[in-house]
Amino acid sequence: MCTTENRIIVQHGQLEYKSEEEGDIYMPDFSSKLTNIQTVYAINEESIRYFRTFIISPSIQFILVKSKLNILKWPNASINCLQILIIGHEYEFIFQNELITYLLKHPNRPYQVAFKPHPQQTSIPDLKEVWVITEPNQIPDGNVVVSYGSSLDHEIKSMLEDVTFVVYGLNEKRDPVDTITRIERDLRKILSKNGS
Repeated sequence: MCTTENRIIVQHGQLEYKSEEEGDIYMPDFSSKLTNIQTVYAINEESIRYFRTFIISPSIQFILVKSKLNILKWPNASINCLQILIIGHEYEFIFQNELITYLLKHPNRPYQVAFKPHPQQTSIPDLKEVWVITEPNQIPDGNVVVSYGSSLDHEIKSMLEDVTFVVYGLNEKRDPVDTITRIERDLRKILSKNGS
């Protein structure tokens, strides 16, 4: 049975996907325009503009969801190190753990590492050198965020002025050595730009 009731859309996650291999950003495409949408809760203005192109509705309300994140000061932050936040996800954990281990084995170790697990994540790094932040809505004020493309990315960008994002594509995790090498190259560029 078809219904003509109004519907609500709540955005969960980013709409765009960046292909690191191709350097292109992809957006989802609906096969037809959406109708009977009354309200859309979106995470940023770009998402609102995007939803407008796919929704036909005489009176639609767009609501920008405000971030509930609190920024924490990095304990014992060193000016000679990059403070790196890794955004966790259960399906990415094996790769993320390899990356953390690699960063911490770096000669001179110019990195301090924090890990923010996904709220549903059960696997977390078991290394004393890693600051694991399990409290809800808490994010450190690091220099670099390494992410798989989490919806937290938009929130962090809106709250921290001088943060650099290193985003790896989901398809890249199949070759962790190449991805880790690329992330390391990006981190070296950031270090040299900061004069460290």
